[in-house]
Amino acid sequence: MPYKDPINAKKWRRINYLKHKEDILRQRSAYYYKNWEACQKRRAAWRTKNPEKVKIYVRRYAESEKGKRATQIAGRRQRLLNGTHLKARGAVRTALARNDLNKSSCKKCGDIKVEAHHFKGYQKKNWLKVKWLCRKCHRQQHV
Repeated sequence: MPYKDPINAKKWRRINYLKHKEDILRQRSAYYYKNWEACQKRRAAWRTKNPEKVKIYVRRYAESEKGKRATQIAGRRQRLLNGTHLKARGAVRTALARNDLNKSSCKKCGDIKVEAHHFKGYQKKNWLKVKWLCRKCHRQQHV
């Protein structure tokens, strides 16, 4: 670094970065992909050590225009891919609220904490034909 003065040094670093930006980004990308698992572990460790900072970053991103747009796109994609699933879940929620459908314990293990399994599919005629399974049994059912 040719400058002792911190302001000029900062300016020099910025100019140097802009001059070699593509090479620097390519090197960072190559390092990241080569050491992907180590980078993921470091990131996970930092996130567990700094939950308050993570919460601030997530909130700031969610409130930004980019974050709002990403949320809209993700929601739109979810509705396009799983529209009938979402409607079936909504129908079950509504039926539970109206007492048209009653929750029971898990059909396999008897656990009280259950979720609806649409065992006949997600067609409109089958929306309220559900088996009540705990999360563990529900996952086993789909495997």
